[in-house]
Amino acid sequence: MTAALLWTGKREVQGQESPDGEIIRRYSEIYDRTEELPAPEEYIRDSEGREYRLTKSRIVTSPVTGRQKYLAGEVVYAGVMRSDTIPDTAVMEVYDAESGITFETELPLKETEYENERWESGFPVIVTFHSYGADSYTLGDIRIRHCEERPPLEKCSQEILKAAGLSQEATEIESFAWNGESYCGENGELCRDALASVKRKVWDCRAVYEGKAALPDYDRYRLLNEYEPVAEKNRESCIKEETEEEDSKTVGKAEDGTGIRQVLWYVAGVTASISILLLFFLVVGFKKLRKAAKKADNMQP
Repeated sequence: MTAALLWTGKREVQGQESPDGEIIRRYSEIYDRTEELPAPEEYIRDSEGREYRLTKSRIVTSPVTGRQKYLAGEVVYAGVMRSDTIPDTAVMEVYDAESGITFETELPLKETEYENERWESGFPVIVTFHSYGADSYTLGDIRIRHCEERPPLEKCSQEILKAAGLSQEATEIESFAWNGESYCGENGELCRDALASVKRKVWDCRAVYEGKAALPDYDRYRLLNEYEPVAEKNRESCIKEETEEEDSKTVGKAEDGTGIRQVLWYVAGVTASISILLLFFLVVGFKKLRKAAKKADNMQP
């Protein structure tokens, strides 16, 4: 029989930075899963403002071991008698919230409490009569006159309860009958079994188990990042590359502006050409109209 417990642990967070000559090694905070690890910083600065560049990053396992916790739980044993033995230990199923692991641990018995007193019927008890013969037979310390139909309950009830290890205060025999035919026992004597149906006084026993238990070991994870100083030449090279990149962007923008202006000039030139052609056709047409009008005037009488 098991019982479930819940224990919530505290999350541990660590961070560390340790310089080693020109190399800086920096640990990230500790996480439960590798998927939670953040991306490391590409560049950092020390306390004096010097810049360092990331050169290596790897995952480091941080084992969590040696944890202990005082745990407690209870088990209810239903329908037991006062004479019944309650287990000295019990296996408990425990959920450890810190590690996310469910495990089993054995705890010692601390105390018991009996409740819900009642009578329960139908508890079977088998007793054996020895020296079963024509005139009598024995049960424990008493000799009983032979009865073929059934054993005389009124004469042997105390011996039946005694043979079954039951007390008269907490049990009552409801019925009693032979259980099979006679047979030859181990020592060669003739025996016969009888079956009694007993009503018992029972309780529900609430047992409390407590004790210190070892919690399961588990792993957590963090990053170990290594940084090296950024050299002055590298810094100047980076600055030059950034400057050239900005200049190329500026040139690209300027080239883009020149192309637009060229398109605008082209459109303006085409428009001007069309305007000149229209004006030319208008002048030619006007001159033809004037010649036609003069010719018409000369032809009048």
